[in-house]
Amino acid sequence: MEKKAELVEASIDNGGYKFKIDPQKLDDIEVIEALSDGKQNNLLPIIKGIIGDDEFANIKAYYVNKHGRMSITTDLTEVVEAIFKLFPKSQA
Repeated sequence: MEKKAELVEASIDNGGYKFKIDPQKLDDIEVIEALSDGKQNNLLPIIKGIIGDDEFANIKAYYVNKHGRMSITTDLTEVVEAIFKLFPKSQA
């Protein structure tokens, strides 16, 4: 039985918003494959699978409150970068 990972913190907007994720999800190809459902370029379900639907909704609300919308090219990219900055820390 695999031990439960300790959640790690990521931040976006220069630390203006912080969220926690399970680092084991960053380093498990089966998780990524299951979340992508075999489709190419299916980033949003993968991100939601890593951080959870509720946290994604919170992040989206954060950007909507700040900018009036959540941009794919800047805001979503910032979220992805924040998550994958943690990748080296995800070694189980």
